[in-house]
Amino acid sequence: MPSILYVSDPLCAWCYAQGPQLRPLLEGLPELTVEVVAGGLRPYRREAPDSSVRDALTSQLLHVREKSGLPVHESLLSGEYLAGDSEPACRAVVAARRLSASAALPVFD
Repeated sequence: MPSILYVSDPLCAWCYAQGPQLRPLLEGLPELTVEVVAGGLRPYRREAPDSSVRDALTSQLLHVREKSGLPVHESLLSGEYLAGDSEPACRAVVAARRLSASAALPVFD
C-alpha cells in the first residue's frame, strides 16, 4: 500500500501552509496512508525571541498568509506568542497517533 511519511513541525508557518496542498492529494488517493512524524524546530523554548527573530517570524507569517490565503491570528503577528515552544504541539500529535494512526494528521492540522 502506498504511503507518505510526513515529517513536519506543528508550529512551523510553512508547514501550516502545506495543509491545503496535502488534503486534495489524500482525498484523491483514499488508499494512500500518511504517517505523521512531528518534529519540533524549537522545543522547550520558553523565552520570548529578541526583536530581530520576532521580526523575521512575523515576516514569515505574513508571507505565508499572503501566499496561502490561510488565516493567521493577529496575536501571532503582534509577537505576543512567538516564543513558540513546539514540544506540547508535538506531544499532541504523538498522543493522537498512539490512539489511532489516522488521527495524527487531523490533530496536526
